[in-house]
Amino acid sequence: MKNYMVKYIRRPRIARAWGKATKTHRLALVFATRDEAQAVYRVWRRKHHRLDSVFMKPADEPLSGVSVEDASRSLFRWQEMKR
Repeated sequence: MKNYMVKYIRRPRIARAWGKATKTHRLALVFATRDEAQAVYRVWRRKHHRLDSVFMKPADEPLSGVSVEDASRSLFRWQEMKR
């Protein structure tokens, strides 16, 4: 049975504004069911900056062990740190 990965890639605004090659931040969470992955994916799509990237795809990686609620809460904190 395949797990589902939600991958979020955040690019700092300074790098986008000046065209510099600075470090990007990547976060990938793996869930057991498609419904859990879609719930987190939808929250992230609503809150991400338009130049950041959010992907959802099947994966053979082990589960990350994070609940949907914790993943959604941590995204809001991560977005606040970005500003």
